[in-house]
Amino acid sequence: MGASLSDQNRAQLRDVVVIIFVLFAFAVPLYRWCWPLQTTDMDGAYLVWYDHILTHGRIAALGIPIGNYNPPYLYLLSISTLFDGLALPATIIKLLSVVITGALAAAVFSLLRVCNVDRRRAAATSLAIFIVPTVALNAAYFAQNDALWVAPSVMAVAAAIRQRPVAMLIWCGVAFSVKLQAIFLAPFIVGCLLTMRPKFWYWAVPAVAYVALMLPAVAFGWPVSDLATIYLRQSQAFGPQMNINAPNVWLLLSYGPWLEPARLFQPATAFGAIVGLFIVHRTMITVANAPNLLLLALCSTLAIPYFLPGMHERYFFLVDILAISLCCVLPSWQTITIAALVQIGSLGAYLLCLTEEHSYTLDRVTGIIQIELNEGKVLFYGPICATAMTAALSLVIWQIVKLPKIVTAQSTDTSLLAIGVR
Repeated sequence: MGASLSDQNRAQLRDVVVIIFVLFAFAVPLYRWCWPLQTTDMDGAYLVWYDHILTHGRIAALGIPIGNYNPPYLYLLSISTLFDGLALPATIIKLLSVVITGALAAAVFSLLRVCNVDRRRAAATSLAIFIVPTVALNAAYFAQNDALWVAPSVMAVAAAIRQRPVAMLIWCGVAFSVKLQAIFLAPFIVGCLLTMRPKFWYWAVPAVAYVALMLPAVAFGWPVSDLATIYLRQSQAFGPQMNINAPNVWLLLSYGPWLEPARLFQPATAFGAIVGLFIVHRTMITVANAPNLLLLALCSTLAIPYFLPGMHERYFFLVDILAISLCCVLPSWQTITIAALVQIGSLGAYLLCLTEEHSYTLDRVTGIIQIELNEGKVLFYGPICATAMTAALSLVIWQIVKLPKIVTAQSTDTSLLAIGVR
């Protein structure tokens, strides 16, 4: 028995070493290509914040409002300045993004284990997160911190599957304290919570978690009034545009003169809210097993930014992660196709942004947005990414419609007892 267990452990260790080696072989060239490249956000934001922290002190700087990010990322950026002098500031900032991506990989591993995926496959999938094209670009090229809100969002989905409402809501509050985009998961979370017979005080848990993460900044001197309006300022930064390189319905419709934000922005937002209510209802009436809940979470994070106006190319980052996770939990031609389409859509949107395929011209008088192809560019990434994401959403909704509903006392249809995605 001892020898058998030892052989099994050696086999598992060998598999892990092989997985790490293969991923390392793919990751190194990918990250080496991305590393020297910088976006305007690095020069105009992250390096400015980095210098701000060094100038005012790692603690004192956290009490002085700067930029339009909530404090949690700035806490980590302040810690990262401890390594100042050991590498270039841009390198330190990108390394911070890679470390945050490691936290995301750990969250994916936790989610897959909750879904009863065996340890080796869960480890392989979570490590593979590093070489997903949009994840690599997000960290090593854009130096963004999207993994910092996606990781707690993934943990919230894991808590929902485990039927642990308080943990689910705490993670939601943590995610929302980092980025406003965490609200894309809200319809799924509300639907889950309503099925868990929540106590009245449960609804306050996300707010408590959010406030707890703001308190250090307040203690250091950051004005509460400024903290309370950060997300409002973020939403107004680009004005009432219908689309900002996001692979959604508004990108498809933007290739023409009929998009008028002054008339369409509010109705589009209202329709997005209606879509959210549909997801809440569907979550409440669906048999709650791991594959079904993961599919519903994917639908929530995909459908909301797909229909809302003013979305950016990086707002589908959580969709990328949940689609890959669903593919691991329940491999089938449907889930593989969904994951592939989602990645094509997200990656195409990144490339649309990076290549500056087109520029937006807003007529301030009429409110009409015109898309003009930049000189030397061809119409390529935009139509591809928006079409791929549209196909992915259509396939997800098709799977959602087929999900079994909860059997009531009045129902005698035994076919409703079937579970899982077909």
